[in-house]
Amino acid sequence: RWFYRASGWYAERGVPWRRGYLFYGPPGTGKSSLIRALASELSLDIASLDIGRATLTDDDLREAMMCAPKGSLIAIEDVDAVFTQREGGEKRSGVSFSGLLNAIDGVAAQEGRALVMTTNHKEKLDPALIRPGRADVHTELGLVSAATARRLFERFFPGERDFAGMFEQRLGHQKHSPARIQGWLLANSADPKAAAQASGLDCQPQYIAAE
Repeated sequence: RWFYRASGWYAERGVPWRRGYLFYGPPGTGKSSLIRALASELSLDIASLDIGRATLTDDDLREAMMCAPKGSLIAIEDVDAVFTQREGGEKRSGVSFSGLLNAIDGVAAQEGRALVMTTNHKEKLDPALIRPGRADVHTELGLVSAATARRLFERFFPGERDFAGMFEQRLGHQKHSPARIQGWLLANSADPKAAAQASGLDCQPQYIAAE
């Protein structure tokens, strides 16, 4: 909220009125959902850019960034699927790495816009892409503990505190993605007792919390 009202603040300090965010974490941890939630909370449009499209050129990308609706939230999802660590200026799509960097913060980059990039593999991204000025805020969205999973259970089954406690106990030290937990709860939405058994989660890949 502060950013979208801060045109004068940036101008007074001679700083480009732009802000970049990087949401990173394993698949299913809510990166795309958070973008939608932010846009909804702030009454913003989402301008999504598919930079992996083979027919997209550097000029197309630069024009798209310049012409995005004012006050929109620009989203580039799964940026790791297109560019990883550079190897001699490696190009994996119609958009070059340098073209992406220039579109984000070059001289023609749009003022007054927030850009959100998402990745499942932050460690694979070139530091030049996620440095301050291009990705000012890095936010990790991780797997959730049993205590957080219990809160999700209680949203699905209000008032079922005993079953919620059972669900938390069954999960123990396991960690799962919110998407996996939500999928299980949806599959058992008519039966809180069955949902509390967490048996379907036991049959899927699990993540053990570090001591």
